[in-house]
Amino acid sequence: MSIPRIPRTPRKSTRRLLATSTAVGIGLLLSAVGVGAQPTTTVRRAPTTSALSYGFVEPSAEAVANGNVWITNQGGDSVTEVTPDGALVRLLSAAAYGFASPSAIVRAGSNLWIANSQSLTEIASATGAWTRTVSGATTGVVKPVALAVSGSDLYVLNSTESVAMLDSVTGALLGVAQGSTYGFSAPTALAVAGKSLWVTNRTGNSVTELDLGTLAWVQTVSSSADQFDAPEGIGFDGEHLWVADSASNAVTELTADGAFVQVINNATGPYGFDAPRTVLAKRSVTFITNPPGASPMITQIADASGGANWYKCNTNGPYEFADPSALAVDGSRLFVANETGNSVTVMSAATGALITVLS
Repeated sequence: MSIPRIPRTPRKSTRRLLATSTAVGIGLLLSAVGVGAQPTTTVRRAPTTSALSYGFVEPSAEAVANGNVWITNQGGDSVTEVTPDGALVRLLSAAAYGFASPSAIVRAGSNLWIANSQSLTEIASATGAWTRTVSGATTGVVKPVALAVSGSDLYVLNSTESVAMLDSVTGALLGVAQGSTYGFSAPTALAVAGKSLWVTNRTGNSVTELDLGTLAWVQTVSSSADQFDAPEGIGFDGEHLWVADSASNAVTELTADGAFVQVINNATGPYGFDAPRTVLAKRSVTFITNPPGASPMITQIADASGGANWYKCNTNGPYEFADPSALAVDGSRLFVANETGNSVTVMSAATGALITVLS
Protein backbone atom coordinates (compact mmCIF):
# COMPACT_ATOMS: atom_id res chain seq x y z
CA MET A 1 0.00 0.00 0.00
CA SER A 2 1.58 3.27 -1.04
CA ILE A 3 1.55 6.40 1.04
CA PRO A 4 0.38 9.66 -0.58
CA ARG A 5 3.31 12.02 -0.92
CA ILE A 6 3.09 15.72 -0.24
CA PRO A 7 5.13 17.98 -2.58
CA ARG A 8 8.58 18.67 -1.30
CA THR A 9 9.40 22.01 0.25
CA PRO A 10 12.91 23.51 0.19
CA ARG A 11 15.17 22.37 2.98
CA LYS A 12 16.88 24.75 5.31
CA SER A 13 20.27 25.86 4.09
CA THR A 14 21.95 24.74 7.30
CA ARG A 15 22.38 21.00 7.53
CA ARG A 16 22.59 19.28 10.88
CA LEU A 17 24.82 16.25 11.09
CA LEU A 18 24.48 13.21 13.23
CA ALA A 19 27.17 11.24 14.94
CA THR A 20 26.87 7.53 14.47
CA SER A 21 28.00 5.00 17.02
CA THR A 22 29.00 1.39 17.40
CA ALA A 23 26.14 -1.01 16.87
CA VAL A 24 24.71 -2.76 19.93
CA GLY A 25 22.02 -5.36 20.23
CA ILE A 26 18.58 -4.28 21.40
CA GLY A 27 16.62 -7.50 21.12
CA LEU A 28 13.60 -5.98 19.40
CA LEU A 29 10.53 -8.11 18.88
CA LEU A 30 9.46 -7.29 15.32
CA SER A 31 5.78 -7.33 14.44
CA ALA A 32 4.41 -7.70 10.94
CA VAL A 33 3.10 -4.22 10.26
CA GLY A 34 1.71 -3.23 6.89
CA VAL A 35 3.28 -0.24 5.20
CA GLY A 36 1.09 2.76 5.86
CA ALA A 37 -0.89 0.98 8.59
CA GLN A 38 -2.54 3.24 11.15
CA PRO A 39 -0.88 3.08 14.59
CA THR A 40 -3.00 1.50 17.28
CA THR A 41 -1.41 3.28 20.24
CA THR A 42 -3.43 6.13 21.71
CA VAL A 43 -1.70 9.43 21.08
CA ARG A 44 -1.05 11.64 24.04
CA ARG A 45 0.87 14.85 24.46
CA ALA A 46 3.50 14.42 27.15
CA PRO A 47 2.98 16.86 30.01
CA THR A 48 5.46 19.60 30.67
CA THR A 49 7.32 18.71 33.85
CA SER A 50 9.14 21.99 34.40
CA ALA A 51 8.56 25.68 33.87
CA LEU A 52 11.51 25.45 31.49
CA SER A 53 9.69 22.85 29.39
CA TYR A 54 11.91 20.58 27.28
CA GLY A 55 13.87 23.45 25.77
CA PHE A 56 13.87 21.93 22.28
CA VAL A 57 15.27 24.44 19.80
CA GLU A 58 16.46 22.78 16.60
CA PRO A 59 17.17 19.41 18.28
CA SER A 60 20.07 17.96 16.34
CA ALA A 61 21.52 14.81 17.93
CA GLU A 62 20.67 12.14 20.51
CA ALA A 63 22.42 9.65 22.74
CA VAL A 64 21.37 7.17 25.43
CA ALA A 65 23.24 7.26 28.75
CA ASN A 66 22.46 6.47 32.39
CA GLY A 67 19.13 4.99 31.30
CA ASN A 68 17.90 8.25 29.76
CA VAL A 69 17.89 10.00 26.39
CA TRP A 70 19.98 13.13 25.87
CA ILE A 71 19.17 15.58 23.07
CA THR A 72 21.34 18.47 21.86
CA ASN A 73 19.57 21.71 20.91
CA GLN A 74 21.63 23.31 18.19
CA GLY A 75 19.54 26.48 18.10
CA GLY A 76 19.24 26.76 21.87
CA ASP A 77 22.85 26.12 22.94
CA SER A 78 21.55 23.54 25.39
CA VAL A 79 21.14 19.83 26.12
CA THR A 80 17.91 18.16 27.29
CA GLU A 81 17.70 14.91 29.27
CA VAL A 82 14.45 12.89 29.33
CA THR A 83 13.45 9.51 30.73
CA PRO A 84 12.35 6.64 28.44
CA ASP A 85 8.77 7.65 29.34
CA GLY A 86 9.39 11.20 28.13
CA ALA A 87 9.56 12.96 31.50
CA LEU A 88 11.94 15.90 31.67
CA VAL A 89 14.97 15.25 33.91
CA ARG A 90 17.04 18.37 33.28
CA LEU A 91 17.79 21.11 30.78
CA LEU A 92 21.43 22.18 30.70
CA SER A 93 21.98 25.62 29.24
CA ALA A 94 24.35 27.43 31.56
CA ALA A 95 27.18 29.33 29.90
CA ALA A 96 29.63 27.33 32.02
CA TYR A 97 29.05 24.29 29.83
CA GLY A 98 30.45 26.06 26.78
CA PHE A 99 27.58 24.90 24.57
CA ALA A 100 27.64 26.67 21.18
CA SER A 101 25.44 25.22 18.44
CA PRO A 102 25.84 21.64 19.78
CA SER A 103 25.37 19.26 16.86
CA ALA A 104 26.55 15.83 18.02
CA ILE A 105 26.58 13.79 21.23
CA VAL A 106 27.97 10.40 22.20
CA ARG A 107 28.37 8.35 25.37
CA ALA A 108 31.87 7.36 26.49
CA GLY A 109 31.88 5.32 29.67
CA SER A 110 29.86 7.13 32.31
CA ASN A 111 30.17 10.51 30.62
CA LEU A 112 28.84 12.26 27.53
CA TRP A 113 30.75 14.24 24.92
CA ILE A 114 29.03 17.03 22.99
CA ALA A 115 30.35 18.61 19.79
CA ASN A 116 30.01 22.40 19.65
CA SER A 117 30.82 24.66 16.71
CA GLN A 118 34.47 24.97 17.76
CA SER A 119 34.90 22.73 20.82
CA LEU A 120 33.88 19.63 22.76
CA THR A 121 32.11 19.61 26.12
CA GLU A 122 32.25 16.62 28.49
CA ILE A 123 29.55 16.14 31.15
CA ALA A 124 28.72 13.44 33.69
CA SER A 125 25.65 11.48 32.62
CA ALA A 126 24.64 10.73 36.22
CA THR A 127 24.45 14.35 37.35
CA GLY A 128 24.80 16.55 34.28
CA ALA A 129 27.85 18.18 35.89
CA TRP A 130 30.43 19.82 33.62
CA THR A 131 33.71 17.90 33.41
CA ARG A 132 35.82 19.71 30.81
CA THR A 133 35.81 21.70 27.57
CA VAL A 134 38.31 20.81 24.85
CA SER A 135 39.11 23.37 22.15
CA GLY A 136 41.92 24.75 20.03
CA ALA A 137 43.85 23.47 17.03
CA THR A 138 46.37 21.64 19.22
CA THR A 139 43.58 19.41 20.52
CA GLY A 140 42.58 18.29 17.01
CA VAL A 141 39.08 19.71 17.49
CA VAL A 142 38.33 22.08 14.60
CA LYS A 143 34.66 22.56 13.68
CA PRO A 144 33.51 19.10 14.83
CA VAL A 145 30.40 17.64 13.16
CA ALA A 146 30.27 13.98 14.25
CA LEU A 147 31.48 11.77 17.09
CA ALA A 148 32.05 8.06 17.65
CA VAL A 149 33.50 5.98 20.49
CA SER A 150 35.35 2.68 20.74
CA GLY A 151 36.52 1.65 24.19
CA SER A 152 38.21 4.67 25.72
CA ASP A 153 38.95 6.28 22.36
CA LEU A 154 36.83 9.20 21.16
CA TYR A 155 36.80 9.97 17.43
CA VAL A 156 35.99 13.49 16.25
CA LEU A 157 35.08 14.20 12.63
CA ASN A 158 35.79 17.81 11.66
CA SER A 159 34.19 19.64 8.76
CA THR A 160 37.72 20.80 7.93
CA GLU A 161 38.20 17.26 6.53
CA SER A 162 40.07 15.64 9.36
CA VAL A 163 39.51 13.04 12.08
CA ALA A 164 41.00 13.40 15.57
CA MET A 165 41.37 10.58 18.09
CA LEU A 166 41.19 11.63 21.75
CA ASP A 167 41.46 9.80 25.05
CA SER A 168 37.88 10.01 26.35
CA VAL A 169 39.10 9.78 29.95
CA THR A 170 41.60 12.66 29.84
CA GLY A 171 40.66 14.53 26.65
CA ALA A 172 44.26 14.22 25.40
CA LEU A 173 44.91 14.12 21.65
CA LEU A 174 46.13 10.72 20.46
CA GLY A 175 46.31 11.26 16.71
CA VAL A 176 44.95 13.09 13.65
CA ALA A 177 44.10 11.90 10.14
CA GLN A 178 44.14 14.69 7.59
CA GLY A 179 45.20 15.22 4.01
CA SER A 180 44.45 14.18 0.43
CA THR A 181 45.58 10.61 1.15
CA TYR A 182 42.41 9.95 3.14
CA GLY A 183 40.00 10.96 0.40
CA PHE A 184 37.93 13.16 2.72
CA SER A 185 35.49 15.36 0.81
CA ALA A 186 32.81 17.16 2.82
CA PRO A 187 32.79 14.35 5.44
CA THR A 188 29.51 14.00 7.31
CA ALA A 189 29.31 10.90 9.53
CA LEU A 190 31.31 8.21 11.35
CA ALA A 191 30.79 4.54 12.15
CA VAL A 192 32.93 2.11 14.11
CA ALA A 193 32.99 -1.38 12.57
CA GLY A 194 35.27 -3.94 14.19
CA LYS A 195 38.81 -2.62 13.94
CA SER A 196 37.91 0.09 11.44
CA LEU A 197 36.50 3.60 11.45
CA TRP A 198 34.38 4.55 8.43
CA VAL A 199 33.75 8.10 7.19
CA THR A 200 31.17 9.20 4.61
CA ASN A 201 32.32 11.75 2.01
CA ARG A 202 29.28 13.63 0.76
CA THR A 203 30.81 15.46 -2.20
CA GLY A 204 33.29 12.70 -2.89
CA ASN A 205 30.55 10.06 -3.34
CA SER A 206 32.69 7.67 -1.33
CA VAL A 207 33.42 6.22 2.11
CA THR A 208 36.86 6.11 3.70
CA GLU A 209 38.11 3.32 5.97
CA LEU A 210 40.69 4.09 8.68
CA ASP A 211 42.47 1.79 11.08
CA LEU A 212 40.72 2.24 14.42
CA GLY A 213 43.89 2.12 16.50
CA THR A 214 46.24 4.24 14.40
CA LEU A 215 43.98 6.25 12.06
CA ALA A 216 46.07 4.95 9.17
CA TRP A 217 44.31 5.03 5.81
CA VAL A 218 43.05 1.59 4.72
CA GLN A 219 40.94 2.32 1.64
CA THR A 220 38.51 4.70 -0.01
CA VAL A 221 35.51 2.89 -1.51
CA SER A 222 33.84 4.53 -4.50
CA SER A 223 33.15 1.86 -7.13
CA SER A 224 30.31 2.27 -9.60
CA ALA A 225 28.59 -0.77 -8.08
CA ASP A 226 28.21 1.00 -4.73
CA GLN A 227 26.20 3.81 -6.38
CA PHE A 228 27.17 6.29 -3.68
CA ASP A 229 25.40 9.59 -4.31
CA ALA A 230 25.97 12.26 -1.67
CA PRO A 231 26.32 9.74 1.20
CA GLU A 232 25.38 11.41 4.48
CA GLY A 233 24.70 8.74 7.11
CA ILE A 234 26.39 5.47 7.98
CA GLY A 235 25.77 2.75 10.54
CA PHE A 236 27.14 -0.69 11.42
CA ASP A 237 24.81 -3.47 12.61
CA GLY A 238 27.54 -5.83 13.76
CA GLU A 239 27.97 -7.47 10.37
CA HIS A 240 27.18 -4.98 7.61
CA LEU A 241 27.51 -1.26 6.95
CA TRP A 242 24.50 0.78 5.79
CA VAL A 243 25.14 4.03 3.90
CA ALA A 244 22.39 6.59 3.19
CA ASP A 245 22.69 8.03 -0.34
CA SER A 246 20.85 11.32 0.09
CA ALA A 247 20.87 12.37 -3.57
CA SER A 248 19.55 9.13 -5.06
CA ASN A 249 16.90 8.03 -2.53
CA ALA A 250 18.82 4.83 -1.86
CA VAL A 251 20.80 2.96 0.78
CA THR A 252 23.95 0.98 0.01
CA GLU A 253 24.83 -2.12 2.02
CA LEU A 254 28.47 -3.14 2.43
CA THR A 255 30.26 -5.86 4.33
CA ALA A 256 32.36 -4.90 7.34
CA ASP A 257 35.43 -4.74 5.08
CA GLY A 258 33.73 -2.56 2.45
CA ALA A 259 32.67 -5.14 -0.14
CA PHE A 260 29.47 -4.35 -2.03
CA VAL A 261 26.33 -6.28 -1.02
CA GLN A 262 23.34 -4.45 -2.51
CA VAL A 263 21.60 -1.15 -3.15
CA ILE A 264 18.02 -0.79 -1.94
CA ASN A 265 15.68 1.95 -3.15
CA ASN A 266 12.01 2.66 -3.82
CA ALA A 267 12.15 0.66 -7.04
CA THR A 268 13.28 -2.46 -5.19
CA GLY A 269 10.85 -2.24 -2.29
CA PRO A 270 8.43 -0.08 -0.29
CA TYR A 271 11.00 1.96 1.63
CA GLY A 272 9.57 5.47 1.35
CA PHE A 273 13.09 6.84 0.83
CA ASP A 274 13.30 10.55 0.02
CA ALA A 275 16.86 11.80 0.46
CA PRO A 276 17.71 9.40 3.33
CA ARG A 277 20.17 10.96 5.73
CA THR A 278 20.47 9.60 9.27
CA VAL A 279 21.25 5.92 9.90
CA LEU A 280 20.87 4.15 13.26
CA ALA A 281 21.99 0.53 12.86
CA LYS A 282 21.28 -2.11 15.47
CA ARG A 283 21.96 -5.83 15.50
CA SER A 284 18.65 -6.86 13.94
CA VAL A 285 17.18 -3.73 12.38
CA THR A 286 18.31 -0.39 10.98
CA PHE A 287 16.37 2.89 11.14
CA ILE A 288 16.66 5.60 8.49
CA THR A 289 15.34 9.18 8.36
CA ASN A 290 14.06 10.78 5.16
CA PRO A 291 13.87 14.48 5.99
CA PRO A 292 12.80 16.59 2.96
CA GLY A 293 9.29 17.73 2.22
CA ALA A 294 6.21 18.28 4.34
CA SER A 295 5.81 14.58 5.15
CA PRO A 296 9.16 13.04 6.14
CA MET A 297 9.57 9.30 6.69
CA ILE A 298 11.10 7.01 9.27
CA THR A 299 11.94 3.62 7.75
CA GLN A 300 12.89 0.38 9.49
CA ILE A 301 14.71 -2.27 7.48
CA ALA A 302 15.63 -5.84 8.42
CA ASP A 303 19.39 -6.26 8.63
CA ALA A 304 19.31 -9.88 7.44
CA SER A 305 17.63 -9.11 4.12
CA GLY A 306 17.54 -5.35 3.70
CA GLY A 307 13.78 -5.58 3.25
CA ALA A 308 11.46 -2.91 4.64
CA ASN A 309 9.65 -3.85 7.86
CA TRP A 310 7.70 -0.57 7.89
CA TYR A 311 7.87 3.10 7.18
CA LYS A 312 5.85 5.88 8.74
CA CYS A 313 5.08 9.45 7.79
CA ASN A 314 2.68 12.13 8.99
CA THR A 315 -0.16 10.66 6.92
CA ASN A 316 -0.05 7.57 9.19
CA GLY A 317 -0.97 9.65 12.21
CA PRO A 318 0.07 12.77 14.13
CA TYR A 319 3.76 11.91 14.31
CA GLU A 320 4.61 15.58 13.74
CA PHE A 321 7.84 14.72 11.90
CA ALA A 322 9.57 17.92 10.79
CA ASP A 323 13.04 17.53 9.30
CA PRO A 324 14.00 14.54 11.51
CA SER A 325 17.67 14.95 12.34
CA ALA A 326 18.53 12.27 14.90
CA LEU A 327 17.50 8.84 16.18
CA ALA A 328 18.01 6.97 19.45
CA VAL A 329 16.61 3.74 20.88
CA ASP A 330 16.08 3.42 24.62
CA GLY A 331 14.53 0.09 25.59
CA SER A 332 11.55 -0.51 23.34
CA ARG A 333 11.18 3.11 22.26
CA LEU A 334 12.53 5.01 19.26
CA PHE A 335 13.17 8.73 19.79
CA VAL A 336 13.11 10.94 16.69
CA ALA A 337 14.40 14.52 16.99
CA ASN A 338 12.50 16.95 14.75
CA GLU A 339 14.86 19.79 13.93
CA THR A 340 12.41 22.29 12.49
CA GLY A 341 9.51 21.12 14.66
CA ASN A 342 11.36 21.73 17.94
CA SER A 343 10.02 18.42 19.18
CA VAL A 344 10.84 14.75 19.71
CA THR A 345 8.54 12.00 18.43
CA VAL A 346 8.49 8.81 20.51
CA MET A 347 7.55 5.59 18.68
CA SER A 348 7.52 1.86 19.27
CA ALA A 349 10.91 0.69 18.01
CA ALA A 350 9.39 -2.64 17.00
CA THR A 351 6.24 -1.57 15.14
CA GLY A 352 6.61 2.16 14.51
CA ALA A 353 3.37 2.88 16.39
CA LEU A 354 3.17 6.42 17.75
CA ILE A 355 3.48 6.75 21.52
CA THR A 356 3.76 10.50 22.14
CA VAL A 357 5.28 13.75 20.95
CA LEU A 358 7.46 15.78 23.31
CA SER A 359 7.51 19.54 22.79
